[in-house]
Amino acid sequence: MESWTAESLTALFLDRGIARMIHQRSGTLFVPAEPLPQTGRPGEPIHPSTPCLAWVGPVDHNGYGKVGIKGRTRSVHVVTHELVHGHATDRLMRGHACERRLCADPDHLRLLTNRANGLEGAGRRYPDQLISMAPSVPCRACAGPTVATVHLRRSETGQPPRWALTCWRCRAPYKRGEAAWPGMQYRQMSAVAQALLAELLATRDQAPTGA
Repeated sequence: MESWTAESLTALFLDRGIARMIHQRSGTLFVPAEPLPQTGRPGEPIHPSTPCLAWVGPVDHNGYGKVGIKGRTRSVHVVTHELVHGHATDRLMRGHACERRLCADPDHLRLLTNRANGLEGAGRRYPDQLISMAPSVPCRACAGPTVATVHLRRSETGQPPRWALTCWRCRAPYKRGEAAWPGMQYRQMSAVAQALLAELLATRDQAPTGA
């Protein structure tokens, strides 16, 4: 099959009765965007050479496209993958090989385990220089090694960011209402790490996304 285009992917959604109101307002559901450049970090996926197909509709706070289907709000890239490839096997997630969250090109999506997606995401969002500043703290439940990510804590209270340390050996399902759960703990970031994070976020916000 030939590569997907903004027109063909929009037609796929409209044929299934999805996002018609968004199409009426915008005239399309997707726009082409140049592939993101490779950063050269360890474990980075090889970005596809074809343009991304960026969603033009609503976006959630994490930067993923959202669309309403039969009263439910769903991620656009997940819907696209299901329309083209069917439902994924249990315990697998749809990840972006292109690393652009707004992209919904079926050829840019791949199936990953939750663990693989999380480990890859830490390096994708922030460079090794920042992640290396995270404390080396064993898991409180099993004493296993933890993987650090940045938790921005975006709230009206203006609380500083902190490290989210996750143990992939004993990670348990999150339960609503619990303040903490096995395999997860938080640590405050140092002033140096906070300064570097602020610099990285400012650079990211100023850079064009191509979407």
